Amino acid sequence: MKRKTFFLLLAISLIQITQAQSYWQQKVEYLIDVTLNDQEKTLDGFERLVYKNNSPDTLDFIWFHIWPNAYKNDRTAFSDQLLENGNTKFYFSNKEERGYINRLDFKVDGATAKMEDHPQHIDIIKLVLPKRLSPNQQITITTPFHVKLPFNFSRGGYDGESFQATQWYPKPAVYDKKGWHPMPYLDQGEFYSEFGSFDIRITLPQNYIVAATGELQNEEEKAWLKTNPNKNSLDEKNVATSKSFSPSSKNIKPQSIPSSSKNKTLRFVQTNVHDFAWFANKEFWVNHDTCLLASGKTIDVWTYYTALEKEYWKNSVAYTKDGVRFYSTEVGEYPYNVVSVVQGPASFGGGMEYPTITVITPMGSAKSLDLVIAHEIGHNWFYGILGSNERDHPWMDEGINSFYERKYERFKYGDENQGSEILFQTKAIRRTDQPIETSSGKFSQVNYGVVAYHKTAEWMRALEKIYGADKIRNAIRKYFGQWSFKHPYPEDFKTILQSEAGVSDEQFVYLNAKGILPGNELKGFSIVSPFKKNSIKDYLKTPIKNALVISPILNANLYDKLMIGGVITNYKLPPNQFQFLLIPMYATGSKKAVGFGRLAYYVHTDGFIRKTDIS
Repeated sequence: MKRKTFFLLLAISLIQITQAQSYWQQKVEYLIDVTLNDQEKTLDGFERLVYKNNSPDTLDFIWFHIWPNAYKNDRTAFSDQLLENGNTKFYFSNKEERGYINRLDFKVDGATAKMEDHPQHIDIIKLVLPKRLSPNQQITITTPFHVKLPFNFSRGGYDGESFQATQWYPKPAVYDKKGWHPMPYLDQGEFYSEFGSFDIRITLPQNYIVAATGELQNEEEKAWLKTNPNKNSLDEKNVATSKSFSPSSKNIKPQSIPSSSKNKTLRFVQTNVHDFAWFANKEFWVNHDTCLLASGKTIDVWTYYTALEKEYWKNSVAYTKDGVRFYSTEVGEYPYNVVSVVQGPASFGGGMEYPTITVITPMGSAKSLDLVIAHEIGHNWFYGILGSNERDHPWMDEGINSFYERKYERFKYGDENQGSEILFQTKAIRRTDQPIETSSGKFSQVNYGVVAYHKTAEWMRALEKIYGADKIRNAIRKYFGQWSFKHPYPEDFKTILQSEAGVSDEQFVYLNAKGILPGNELKGFSIVSPFKKNSIKDYLKTPIKNALVISPILNANLYDKLMIGGVITNYKLPPNQFQFLLIPMYATGSKKAVGFGRLAYYVHTDGFIRKTDIS
């Protein structure tokens, strides 16, 4: 028996060693010089990158993402997706608001390289290598580039004189064990890029404040930022801003702060990341502090925001520190030396993460800001460090990260609102939900949020209940330790959860299934009424299967005049299969009892007839 156990353990060890040796990933080292023309809304840059082929394959070409071309016209995958989701803002935009990238002239080790168009997408090109690239060899690729920044329709561009330089440079697509991953830019559906290092020099007018990925190398600039230079120089009642920059700026007449006639060049450096983003605004207020982690490591914390948002953002550094410490404890220690949070324009529409930095639209409350900061900072772990393919497997990024954001919310604020579960169960009962394991582009807009984000978080929460929070925590820490700065796939995540926490195959079946998760079925009965204190709030916190809604009602028409009565119904979300609605009223004009009633039975299927209503 002991001998069998020994050989079994030996076999498992050999398999693990073989798997570790077979893993590989490409490496890219970037050196980019870029200049911002804030009047023309353009970037002029020169990129030099060293591409290391760590694969076992000889490469004849490299796919490149040139994502600013997603904004070039209304026939791109980006534009088509926005239209499918009911957003026509970009489709009807004018020429000045659109963007593109051009003036590319690729050379490989000094020799001119041919470019070929992607057969379908204008924001992807194929770089044909003058010489084949053998395994364990590297090449140096250079090109100038010119970018016309778009208005900020999606994550990046400009809004007035606020600039968000995201996905702004030519970038190789990922080549991994499953082949090439060229992908067009999408608004719903994020990214997959190679790890490496960035050394970026940004030239722009001197009075701009810049926040970026990585560590600022200009000590004089760093000292200047720590003084929060705009705090005493801007009158917040007349702060220069575009009308769309902040919800509270509608009644403020936009003014223009003249750009300095002198330029400055700032240098940012960062290793072990797979993207680089930077943000520039002449109005930024700057807060800085340090954050001590449990290991004794100290990191720099920066937040950047406008005077109009200072009421909610004044504690943004504290929120950021809370988020970093929480994820460091739960998942694994934050490996970088700096973390930054930037307030973007209202047109940005939410929050978006980049390595060591995140940008967040103006929020409506301090709590909302705290939770969004926690979520976006969490993406440093689930996207930044654990670099999964979030275009094909969004749950590995958004869903697992949402699980930790919910834990953070419960830790700081108690039980959270169950609005997302109510919406998800509504979709599930109507058979219009989709499996967790669905690619970003195939999700409907609603399902992207309630399934990829919410249902995955609920699935992770269920694993905690079944196997114990400590086992799941230890498994995730193991996952983080083994796959940091790599490209894990779902099978890699599954292997670790099974080996470290004993998670069964049955639990992973739910990733590919539609419907409500076991244990989340609603139960119980309650009366929901304005006469019953906190009944609506209680329902949103603890939704139940059967609810009787009772409420007064006023109505009017020309014949009956004013009608006074009540509503008695079980109509709610998620809906019951059998529903009734009774509205008895008394008409003050006709002096009669009037009203309305309806009984209905609904059948939902996945077939040709999706819904049958018998009423």
